[in-house]
Amino acid sequence: MNAPVLDRRKVLSGGALVVAFAMTSRLLGDAVGGGEGGAGPKVVRPDLDGSLKTDPWLDAWIRIDAEGQATVCSGKAELGQGIRTALLQVVAEELDMPPAAITFITADTGRTPDEGLTAGSHSMQDSGTALANAGANVRMLLIGAAAKRLGIPVRELDTTGDGHIAARDGRRVSYGEAARALSLHVEAVADAPRRSPQSYRTMNRDFRRVDIPAKLTGGEAYVQDMRLPGMVHARVVRGPSYGTRLTAPNIAAARKMPGVLRIIQNGQFLAVVARKEWQAIQAMRVAQTSDYVKTGPDLPGEQGPRRLQSLASREIIVEQSDDGPKASTRTFKGSFSRPWLSTAEQKSAIRRRKTRPSCYMPGGVA
Repeated sequence: MNAPVLDRRKVLSGGALVVAFAMTSRLLGDAVGGGEGGAGPKVVRPDLDGSLKTDPWLDAWIRIDAEGQATVCSGKAELGQGIRTALLQVVAEELDMPPAAITFITADTGRTPDEGLTAGSHSMQDSGTALANAGANVRMLLIGAAAKRLGIPVRELDTTGDGHIAARDGRRVSYGEAARALSLHVEAVADAPRRSPQSYRTMNRDFRRVDIPAKLTGGEAYVQDMRLPGMVHARVVRGPSYGTRLTAPNIAAARKMPGVLRIIQNGQFLAVVARKEWQAIQAMRVAQTSDYVKTGPDLPGEQGPRRLQSLASREIIVEQSDDGPKASTRTFKGSFSRPWLSTAEQKSAIRRRKTRPSCYMPGGVA
């Protein structure tokens, strides 16, 4: 059986789903790392921190090659919030190696751990704690391998911050040399020793955002900057707003525009395909020069929250807690809402007002 598909507009015009939860000590999203209460991957090691609970294998997060270079993976996406920089700082500190020696891969479905959504302020809480503890685990294993190589106790060794392990007698072992004797396809332990804040080299220090240069220079900063071999671009031709339909889209003129490869029609669906994105946008705008008719009611807009409250609803329990009631000395009540606009729609409105995979590295040593 196929499940029905509902979009936000249909919910506003004809139905509602209200999710209720109690503000207990642990919400479902916190427990499983889904973000914003969403279901995340299955917890397999509840004794570990962050997303290590769901993916405890160290080589899912960190690989060290024979040259001492590290590849680090996170399932969270850089969306402009700066987490790529913050996560890199965290893992570089616990590995005790220069950030420049780390290749950091984020949100790659073929290589990075499944960490659910990038939402709800869960990136540092889940991925940050996972990377910190995975880094501490890997550093502990590297020191252990170096101790065996030098024939001295682990307590006589420490990392130097430049990808080496040094003994008190001056002898040194590089991370690459230590990694040759290791397999990181092992589960993390919960009590790997973390670096002391008093000796931090990367965290608690000024560190330039790694995502800014590409944004300033027109480099590859977002998914829409990706260019693949043979890649073409398309735009769907729609009416001027929701609940409208073009009566006579200007298909003939759009087809003649530079770069247009194809006009696709399937019933009322219409799209233009072009060699370049701007060509597709221009052809779409030409095709949209048409009269239109209304096919549905206007969206409720500012009445959205009150309209939702007036519709039939059902309650879903997100989590039940056994913590028991807690004493409260003050009670606050209030009602808060915002218009039914997506982020892109909000920005457009403002302008108008103004004017598993593992952390795979070919040829690497796990």
